[in-house]
Parts: sequence; C-alpha cells; structure tokens
Amino acid sequence: RAVAVGQHMRPDARHGVGLGFGQGFLMGDFATNFENNIGINLNYAYESGTRFGLFVNIHYNTHSSTIDPVASLGVKGLTPNLKVNLVKIERLTLAAYGGLGALLVSETRGTVNAGYTLFTLQGGGMVNVDVSPHFRFGPSLNIMKVSSGTDSTSTPPSTMGGMMWELFFNVMY
Repeated sequence: RAVAVGQHMRPDARHGVGLGFGQGFLMGDFATNFENNIGINLNYAYESGTRFGLFVNIHYNTHSSTIDPVASLGVKGLTPNLKVNLVKIERLTLAAYGGLGALLVSETRGTVNAGYTLFTLQGGGMVNVDVSPHFRFGPSLNIMKVSSGTDSTSTPPSTMGGMMWELFFNVMY
C-alpha cells in the first residue's frame, strides 16, 4: 500500500519558515560602546501538535559605536528553542519558548578586529495570529543572556558579553 508524503505526521503538525524585523536592545558589555539597532531574524517553526514545538532563530544585528564613528559590532547567531503554546483562542496563540544557542560576535574598532564565539541562553514569548492554515504573523520578545568571552588575538585583549533583548514582528508561512 502506498503512503502519501506527510501521512505519517499528526494532522495538527505543521512547519513554517518566516522573517522577523525589529529592534535589538543591548545590555552589559554590548551597551558600553554600541547603540541599539534594527535587526533581522530568520525563523523556522515545527509544531508537533497543539501544545509543543521547535522554534529556531537565526539572528543578524549590526550596531554602530556611540564613541567611534568607524567602530561597529556585528551579531550573528543560531538558537534552537523548545516552544510551548500556552493559550489558544480561535486564531490567536500565546506561546513561550526557551533554548541554548551560539552567537558569533565581531567587533571592529578602526583597524582592530576582535571575534568571539559566545553561548546564549534565550527565552521569550510570542503572539501569533493564524490568518490561514499556512500563514501567521505577530510580535515576539526575545531575551538573551550571553556568556562572556575574550579575544586574546586583539591588542589589547578585549572581553565581550552581557544581555540582549529583541522586540520583533514576525511573518511565517
């Protein structure tokens, strides 16, 4: 007997890919010399049923310096999260998520470049409005505690770490 592709999945399971645009807010070492800025997220979501799922963020933010016009901070990251749908009312879903991830942080100050691979603990919440079975949108709030790291190849050696939070508007298909 032939089995159709996806027939083995639960009827309420679904995948989604989307984009998020919003404001990235810096705290800790990040905020010492760099401004908050707009960023972008690429999101992937898999819901195994009505309650639990996987939510993956790929982050990209750049931040200009508050004291040096040619200095910049670049943040790229990947964070897989466990997502829990807390409340579902018709087409509106309130969800929370949390996970561990990694960030590649690059700092440029004139001719000096420093690079860090930092680990992050992320938590957050989101509200989704299902417009159709395949299209949804809504805001999300990500809070990331980022480990500290030192780049000993830069002169003088520099340390980076702290917290970031992002307020984003997401569109998923």
